[in-house]
Amino acid sequence: MESNSNSNTPKANPATKEHSDVKEDSDDGDGDGLRMSIRKEAPAHYELEIQSFPFLLEILKDSGLHRYESSIFEAGGCKWRLILQLEKEKEKEKETSEDEYLCLYLENMENGQQGETDALLNFFVSPGHFQMYISIQDGKVRRFTAEKKEWGIGRISSLKELLDILQRMDDNACRFGVEVFLLKSEGKGECFSAQFDHFVWKIPNFSSHLSQQILFSQEFAIGGYNWKLRLYPKGIPKVKQEYLSIYLYLHDTANIPSGTKMHVELKLRIVDQYTGCACAPDSAQTQKTCNAWFNREKSSWGFPYFLKLEHLKQRKGLLVDDNLIVAAEFTSLNIIKDLPKTP
Repeated sequence: MESNSNSNTPKANPATKEHSDVKEDSDDGDGDGLRMSIRKEAPAHYELEIQSFPFLLEILKDSGLHRYESSIFEAGGCKWRLILQLEKEKEKEKETSEDEYLCLYLENMENGQQGETDALLNFFVSPGHFQMYISIQDGKVRRFTAEKKEWGIGRISSLKELLDILQRMDDNACRFGVEVFLLKSEGKGECFSAQFDHFVWKIPNFSSHLSQQILFSQEFAIGGYNWKLRLYPKGIPKVKQEYLSIYLYLHDTANIPSGTKMHVELKLRIVDQYTGCACAPDSAQTQKTCNAWFNREKSSWGFPYFLKLEHLKQRKGLLVDDNLIVAAEFTSLNIIKDLPKTP
């Protein structure tokens, strides 16, 4: 911990331990996981200032309570209380000698009314009126329940060491604080999944449909969603009846969640019924690649100038016995949707 104030600030004792329900928890470590830093900003959620810390210690010892509880405060929609606790630890080599330590705990005052509450805790100590705070945290998520109401960090400082610092500063004041960061899932996030599939649409008696403005294929399901192909026999209005227009259409968008979107890479082609594919020398005219996003607001994407009607009539293999075959190959369907809320 690098600071010009090292001589005036308490250090964490190597014996520092974590705490649950005022008693040491079975998974407590030896303090090596604690992260300490110095900052000027006051605790965001609660600060407890004690004008005469030595006098408070005398009161606690005389009363036999060894515990000071703050007023109730609110953070993250829950009610809490900061607790200063005095604890003793006998040295292993000297059974008669005891060291006293200062501990900081946070108590949940909801009495289990909000069920389980997960939180990250950040405790603060600031000796004297020196406007600097020692931030102490272990980075672990603590779960508050009706059975486990208190969590904290035990033995953050030797009382003797802290009192010596105050004496050198000629200042009896000491401030403590806490920040509580609740972990609540808001259901925000994305889930990415990929799908690959194809669909073939055979249109018999194609010439009989030239008088129709639009043709729809039957629905087909890919990636858990329903799609259709939409074909304009004489094209959409802007192509002036010179081209065949083909679109991919996402069906029933009203039932698609607002956070869901799909990226589609699609090959649309008029199948050469002699060869079974869109092949050279004119495959560029009979096959197009779609690369587009779909969602409930944007439900269609396609090609107004897919194929000239003149070419469709002249090119052998595209219309056989007045049958037209359109193939849609989903080379990639990537679905992104909101993650479900954690119960």
